[in-house]
Amino acid sequence: MAIVRILLLVLCLGSGLVAAEQQPLHLKFVSSHFAGISELIEQDGKAVPQGLGVDIVNKIAEMLAIKIDIEILPFKRALISMKNRKFDAIFGVYKKADREQYLDFIDVVFFVDNYLFYGNAASTLHWDGNMSHFPKNAKLGWITGWSYFDELYAMKDQVNKIQVNNLESTLRMLHKGRLDLTVGPIRDINPLINRLGLGSGLKLVSAGHGETGNYIAFAKGRHKELQVKVRDALTRILNLPWYQQRLKHYQLDSIL
Repeated sequence: MAIVRILLLVLCLGSGLVAAEQQPLHLKFVSSHFAGISELIEQDGKAVPQGLGVDIVNKIAEMLAIKIDIEILPFKRALISMKNRKFDAIFGVYKKADREQYLDFIDVVFFVDNYLFYGNAASTLHWDGNMSHFPKNAKLGWITGWSYFDELYAMKDQVNKIQVNNLESTLRMLHKGRLDLTVGPIRDINPLINRLGLGSGLKLVSAGHGETGNYIAFAKGRHKELQVKVRDALTRILNLPWYQQRLKHYQLDSIL
Protein backbone atom coordinates (compact mmCIF):
# COMPACT_ATOMS: atom_id res chain seq x y z
CA MET A 1 0.00 0.00 0.00
CA ALA A 2 2.86 2.37 0.89
CA ILE A 3 4.46 1.63 -2.48
CA VAL A 4 1.22 2.51 -4.28
CA ARG A 5 1.03 5.82 -2.42
CA ILE A 6 4.62 6.63 -3.35
CA LEU A 7 3.94 5.84 -7.00
CA LEU A 8 0.85 8.03 -6.98
CA LEU A 9 2.84 10.88 -5.42
CA VAL A 10 5.56 10.55 -8.05
CA LEU A 11 2.96 10.57 -10.82
CA CYS A 12 1.30 13.69 -9.39
CA LEU A 13 4.60 15.49 -9.05
CA GLY A 14 5.58 14.49 -12.57
CA SER A 15 2.29 15.73 -13.97
CA GLY A 16 2.79 19.03 -12.19
CA LEU A 17 6.27 19.43 -13.66
CA VAL A 18 5.01 18.64 -17.17
CA ALA A 19 2.19 21.17 -16.77
CA ALA A 20 4.69 23.80 -15.55
CA GLU A 21 6.95 23.12 -18.53
CA GLN A 22 4.02 23.59 -20.89
CA GLN A 23 3.16 27.03 -19.51
CA PRO A 24 4.23 29.68 -22.07
CA LEU A 25 6.69 32.35 -21.02
CA HIS A 26 4.74 35.41 -19.82
CA LEU A 27 6.42 38.80 -20.29
CA LYS A 28 5.52 42.39 -19.42
CA PHE A 29 6.09 44.98 -22.16
CA VAL A 30 5.81 48.75 -21.79
CA SER A 31 5.67 51.66 -24.21
CA SER A 32 4.44 55.25 -24.21
CA HIS A 33 2.00 57.42 -26.15
CA PHE A 34 3.68 57.44 -29.58
CA ALA A 35 1.39 58.29 -32.49
CA GLY A 36 1.03 55.34 -34.86
CA ILE A 37 3.39 53.23 -32.74
CA SER A 38 1.69 52.73 -29.38
CA GLU A 39 -1.46 54.55 -28.28
CA LEU A 40 -4.42 53.89 -26.02
CA ILE A 41 -7.62 53.80 -28.06
CA GLU A 42 -11.01 53.48 -26.40
CA GLN A 43 -12.97 50.41 -27.46
CA ASP A 44 -16.19 49.31 -25.76
CA GLY A 45 -15.42 51.58 -22.83
CA LYS A 46 -11.89 50.21 -22.38
CA ALA A 47 -8.51 51.75 -23.23
CA VAL A 48 -6.81 49.31 -25.61
CA PRO A 49 -3.18 49.56 -26.83
CA GLN A 50 -2.96 50.00 -30.60
CA GLY A 51 -0.30 50.92 -33.13
CA LEU A 52 2.40 49.48 -35.35
CA GLY A 53 4.67 48.66 -32.40
CA VAL A 54 1.82 47.02 -30.50
CA ASP A 55 0.98 44.85 -33.52
CA ILE A 56 4.63 43.91 -34.02
CA VAL A 57 5.29 42.76 -30.44
CA ASN A 58 2.02 40.82 -30.48
CA LYS A 59 3.07 39.20 -33.77
CA ILE A 60 6.44 38.28 -32.27
CA ALA A 61 4.69 36.76 -29.25
CA GLU A 62 2.51 34.70 -31.58
CA MET A 63 5.51 33.49 -33.59
CA LEU A 64 7.49 32.54 -30.46
CA ALA A 65 4.51 31.09 -28.57
CA ILE A 66 4.91 33.41 -25.59
CA LYS A 67 2.38 35.54 -23.73
CA ILE A 68 2.77 39.27 -23.26
CA ASP A 69 0.99 42.06 -21.41
CA ILE A 70 1.37 45.61 -22.74
CA GLU A 71 1.15 48.75 -20.62
CA ILE A 72 1.24 52.31 -21.99
CA LEU A 73 2.77 54.87 -19.61
CA PRO A 74 4.10 58.44 -19.79
CA PHE A 75 7.53 58.11 -21.39
CA LYS A 76 9.65 59.25 -18.46
CA ARG A 77 7.80 56.84 -16.17
CA ALA A 78 8.23 54.02 -18.72
CA LEU A 79 12.01 54.58 -18.78
CA ILE A 80 12.22 54.72 -14.97
CA SER A 81 10.21 51.50 -14.81
CA MET A 82 12.72 49.84 -17.12
CA LYS A 83 15.61 51.12 -15.00
CA ASN A 84 13.90 49.58 -11.98
CA ARG A 85 13.32 46.35 -13.95
CA LYS A 86 9.56 46.40 -13.43
CA PHE A 87 9.05 45.35 -17.06
CA ASP A 88 10.82 42.82 -19.24
CA ALA A 89 10.96 44.98 -22.37
CA ILE A 90 10.07 48.35 -23.89
CA PHE A 91 9.25 49.18 -27.52
CA GLY A 92 9.13 52.35 -29.61
CA VAL A 93 12.26 53.60 -27.85
CA TYR A 94 15.27 55.32 -29.44
CA LYS A 95 18.77 53.95 -28.87
CA LYS A 96 20.90 56.34 -26.78
CA ALA A 97 24.21 55.71 -25.01
CA ASP A 98 22.79 56.49 -21.56
CA ARG A 99 19.89 54.07 -22.11
CA GLU A 100 22.25 51.27 -23.13
CA GLN A 101 23.43 51.23 -19.52
CA TYR A 102 20.15 49.60 -18.48
CA LEU A 103 18.66 48.33 -21.76
CA ASP A 104 19.68 45.62 -24.25
CA PHE A 105 18.53 46.91 -27.64
CA ILE A 106 17.42 44.43 -30.28
CA ASP A 107 19.62 45.50 -33.19
CA VAL A 108 16.79 45.72 -35.73
CA VAL A 109 14.79 48.92 -36.30
CA PHE A 110 11.07 48.46 -36.92
CA PHE A 111 10.29 52.05 -37.98
CA VAL A 112 12.37 55.14 -38.80
CA ASP A 113 11.27 58.62 -37.75
CA ASN A 114 12.05 61.91 -39.48
CA TYR A 115 11.60 65.23 -37.73
CA LEU A 116 10.01 68.57 -38.63
CA PHE A 117 10.42 72.00 -37.02
CA TYR A 118 7.44 74.34 -36.91
CA GLY A 119 7.21 78.02 -35.99
CA ASN A 120 4.43 80.52 -35.46
CA ALA A 121 3.04 81.81 -38.78
CA ALA A 122 3.72 85.41 -37.69
CA SER A 123 7.27 84.72 -36.51
CA THR A 124 10.21 86.59 -38.07
CA LEU A 125 12.67 83.90 -36.93
CA HIS A 126 15.07 82.93 -39.72
CA TRP A 127 16.97 79.64 -39.77
CA ASP A 128 18.46 77.83 -42.75
CA GLY A 129 17.73 74.39 -41.29
CA ASN A 130 21.39 73.55 -40.70
CA MET A 131 21.69 72.19 -37.16
CA SER A 132 25.11 73.82 -36.77
CA HIS A 133 23.32 77.18 -37.24
CA PHE A 134 20.47 76.35 -34.87
CA PRO A 135 19.15 79.54 -33.18
CA LYS A 136 20.06 78.57 -29.62
CA ASN A 137 18.30 81.56 -28.07
CA ALA A 138 14.99 80.62 -29.66
CA LYS A 139 12.46 79.19 -27.19
CA LEU A 140 12.14 75.52 -28.12
CA GLY A 141 9.37 73.35 -26.68
CA TRP A 142 11.06 70.27 -25.21
CA ILE A 143 8.90 67.36 -24.08
CA THR A 144 10.02 65.87 -20.78
CA GLY A 145 11.78 62.54 -21.33
CA TRP A 146 12.08 62.87 -25.12
CA SER A 147 15.51 62.51 -26.72
CA TYR A 148 14.54 63.56 -30.27
CA PHE A 149 17.35 62.92 -32.77
CA ASP A 150 21.10 62.73 -32.17
CA GLU A 151 22.12 66.19 -33.40
CA LEU A 152 19.47 67.94 -31.32
CA TYR A 153 19.99 65.70 -28.30
CA ALA A 154 23.73 66.48 -28.37
CA MET A 155 22.99 70.19 -27.90
CA LYS A 156 20.21 69.75 -25.34
CA ASP A 157 22.15 71.68 -22.69
CA GLN A 158 22.94 74.54 -25.06
CA VAL A 159 19.50 75.37 -26.46
CA ASN A 160 16.78 77.42 -24.78
CA LYS A 161 14.51 74.53 -23.75
CA ILE A 162 11.03 75.16 -22.42
CA GLN A 163 9.92 71.95 -20.68
CA VAL A 164 6.43 70.74 -21.57
CA ASN A 165 4.46 67.57 -20.91
CA ASN A 166 3.41 66.59 -24.42
CA LEU A 167 3.42 67.57 -28.08
CA GLU A 168 -0.09 68.99 -28.00
CA SER A 169 0.98 71.47 -25.30
CA THR A 170 3.99 72.58 -27.36
CA LEU A 171 1.84 73.17 -30.43
CA ARG A 172 -0.74 75.18 -28.49
CA MET A 173 2.01 77.27 -26.88
CA LEU A 174 3.61 77.82 -30.28
CA HIS A 175 0.28 78.87 -31.73
CA LYS A 176 -0.12 81.45 -28.93
CA GLY A 177 3.39 82.82 -29.51
CA ARG A 178 4.80 81.50 -26.24
CA LEU A 179 7.39 79.40 -28.09
CA ASP A 180 9.53 80.09 -31.15
CA LEU A 181 9.93 76.51 -32.34
CA THR A 182 8.37 73.10 -31.89
CA VAL A 183 9.84 69.85 -33.20
CA GLY A 184 8.32 66.41 -33.63
CA PRO A 185 8.34 63.27 -35.78
CA ILE A 186 6.26 63.50 -38.95
CA ARG A 187 3.98 60.61 -37.91
CA ASP A 188 3.08 62.54 -34.77
CA ILE A 189 3.22 66.28 -35.41
CA ASN A 190 1.41 66.61 -38.76
CA PRO A 191 -1.71 64.59 -37.82
CA LEU A 192 -1.86 66.43 -34.49
CA ILE A 193 -1.71 69.87 -36.12
CA ASN A 194 -4.57 68.86 -38.40
CA ARG A 195 -6.63 67.39 -35.57
CA LEU A 196 -6.19 70.52 -33.43
CA GLY A 197 -6.98 72.82 -36.36
CA LEU A 198 -3.81 74.87 -35.82
CA GLY A 199 -2.44 74.72 -39.36
CA SER A 200 -3.24 78.31 -40.33
CA GLY A 201 -1.37 79.68 -37.31
CA LEU A 202 1.80 77.67 -37.84
CA LYS A 203 4.43 77.36 -40.54
CA LEU A 204 6.94 74.67 -41.43
CA VAL A 205 10.42 76.03 -40.69
CA SER A 206 12.61 73.05 -41.55
CA ALA A 207 12.13 69.41 -42.61
CA GLY A 208 14.11 66.21 -43.12
CA HIS A 209 15.92 66.03 -39.80
CA GLY A 210 17.26 63.19 -37.75
CA GLU A 211 16.45 59.77 -39.16
CA THR A 212 15.99 57.86 -35.91
CA GLY A 213 15.03 54.23 -35.43
CA ASN A 214 12.33 52.83 -33.17
CA TYR A 215 13.59 49.78 -31.26
CA ILE A 216 12.55 46.99 -28.96
CA ALA A 217 14.79 46.77 -25.88
CA PHE A 218 14.95 44.34 -22.96
CA ALA A 219 15.94 45.05 -19.38
CA LYS A 220 19.72 44.68 -19.24
CA GLY A 221 20.77 41.04 -19.16
CA ARG A 222 17.23 39.67 -19.06
CA HIS A 223 16.14 36.79 -21.34
CA LYS A 224 19.35 36.85 -23.42
CA GLU A 225 18.45 33.74 -25.44
CA LEU A 226 14.97 35.08 -26.11
CA GLN A 227 16.45 38.35 -27.34
CA VAL A 228 18.09 36.48 -30.23
CA LYS A 229 14.78 34.84 -31.09
CA VAL A 230 13.00 38.21 -30.97
CA ARG A 231 15.60 39.70 -33.32
CA ASP A 232 15.17 36.85 -35.80
CA ALA A 233 11.37 37.04 -35.61
CA LEU A 234 11.40 40.81 -36.13
CA THR A 235 13.70 40.46 -39.13
CA ARG A 236 11.23 38.01 -40.68
CA ILE A 237 8.27 40.26 -39.90
CA LEU A 238 9.81 43.25 -41.68
CA ASN A 239 9.97 41.20 -44.87
CA LEU A 240 6.36 40.04 -44.73
CA PRO A 241 3.49 41.64 -46.69
CA TRP A 242 1.81 41.82 -43.27
CA TYR A 243 4.26 44.56 -42.25
CA GLN A 244 3.41 46.71 -45.27
CA GLN A 245 -0.28 46.19 -44.55
CA ARG A 246 0.16 47.41 -40.97
CA LEU A 247 2.12 50.48 -42.15
CA LYS A 248 -0.74 51.34 -44.48
CA HIS A 249 -3.33 50.69 -41.78
CA TYR A 250 -1.69 53.26 -39.48
CA GLN A 251 -0.99 55.65 -42.40
CA LEU A 252 2.75 55.34 -41.86
CA ASP A 253 3.61 54.04 -45.32
CA SER A 254 3.59 57.52 -46.89
CA ILE A 255 6.20 59.00 -44.53
CA LEU A 256 8.95 56.40 -44.83
